[in-house]
Amino acid sequence: MKKRLIIIAIVCFLACTGIFYYFAPSIFQRGNPVPYVSKMFKLNNSNHYQKVFPDKDIYITKRYDFDELQKYIENTYGVKFDGQLGGGYSFRSDKTHILVISTIYWRYYSVWEMTSL
Repeated sequence: MKKRLIIIAIVCFLACTGIFYYFAPSIFQRGNPVPYVSKMFKLNNSNHYQKVFPDKDIYITKRYDFDELQKYIENTYGVKFDGQLGGGYSFRSDKTHILVISTIYWRYYSVWEMTSL
């Protein structure tokens, strides 16, 4: 009985290690996944976006849920939506040009990086 439990534990460990190794490129595509995952859990119907890092303009949303983040950018920076170029969204005012680039993260989420030009 004890020998069976050890064999089952070893098989489970090897299976988990194999799965983790297979999905490692997706898990670590943006480096440490902990900040992103912690913000994913805070997304809901009243919080459509979350700022991932306090010192960087990187946001996470559920995939294709950009409307609330767009309103936030327009209101905060005094810019208007100018157009979309692939995964990049352009915002402009007389003095400011902001580019927001999106990437898909873990299939169901989008990460938005904001750059002032």
